[in-house]
Amino acid sequence: MEYTIYPGDKTHLSEDWNGQESAVFECKPDDIDTAYDALCEDLVFNDMPADEHDMTPQQKQMIIDFQNLKDDDVKIMLDDAKRQGFISDFEIKD
Repeated sequence: MEYTIYPGDKTHLSEDWNGQESAVFECKPDDIDTAYDALCEDLVFNDMPADEHDMTPQQKQMIIDFQNLKDDDVKIMLDDAKRQGFISDFEIKD
């Protein structure tokens, strides 16, 4: 399946996407490891300091929330990422 993700209020796309509005990755509907890796590679948190010691408690909690996305399957993971503002929307194609 092909998944298209759009960054949310808490993120923007990595420089790899050269200013595009969305990122695309492929994986099976139950391959949460590949989907999580794609999210980690494609999304960059907004306003994060370079040094983790400079993070506010809210920034640390945001990372924890991202690491703990629901992961029963890829759609559930993306729904949770959308609910939490990491992505604004997503599309799924066969």
